[in-house]
Amino acid sequence: MFNEFLTTTLQVVIALNVAGLIAYFCLGSRRRPTPTMAETITVEPRPSLWNKLVQPCKNALGAQRPLAATAATSRPGETMDSALGQLRRVLDGYGHSLS
Repeated sequence: MFNEFLTTTLQVVIALNVAGLIAYFCLGSRRRPTPTMAETITVEPRPSLWNKLVQPCKNALGAQRPLAATAATSRPGETMDSALGQLRRVLDGYGHSLS
């Protein structure tokens, strides 16, 4: 009796697996195909991780008032504004090379 119960249970499980497999392929064929590259709409490129990290610093530096030209710098005759501008150009160069 227990043997018949297990046999019947196995048959039900096999039937459900076959029905699930058929449903998977039938519903998969009804799915809308994914668009090709030519069909896709041009979307603004998402900012890279580097731009996400550097953008708040750019905004903070741009929002501040310029530093005094008499600030101590490592090179004589160079102002803090020009040093920060050079640093910004270097960081932007790294950002463009990463994206």
